[in-house]
Amino acid sequence: MFRPKKELGKFRTDDLRRLHALEVNGKDFETEVMLLAQARALGLPIVAGSDAHHWLQLGVRHTLMHLDQIRIAIVLTTIREGLTGFATFPYTPLRVRGAKSLKTITKLLRKCYGRVFDGGTPRPAVSTASS
Repeated sequence: MFRPKKELGKFRTDDLRRLHALEVNGKDFETEVMLLAQARALGLPIVAGSDAHHWLQLGVRHTLMHLDQIRIAIVLTTIREGLTGFATFPYTPLRVRGAKSLKTITKLLRKCYGRVFDGGTPRPAVSTASS
């Protein structure tokens, strides 16, 4: 909600109240208290998402719900009634930074050796033509 260039807080209060919930994102740290205060002011429940693009990010943030059964209608009702919370795995910031580093390394390797990753012949990183 407070991420630079993606600030949900720039929207009017009436528009924000139309949301079903506010999400604690897996990559956003140190904004949880501000998000909880905003959710309370808007009367919205909190959910969480890991925003996983890499296995290290899976479940770094996750929604807690008080449920007897896992069914779509029950999950939606639980969210609407505000019977949700969130939890964070240990070492979450480290896991997210590690995943970002691995993503950067993977992109570099694909740039230099893309065909190896795609099942083809590698292209050389530098020209092998003789002068």
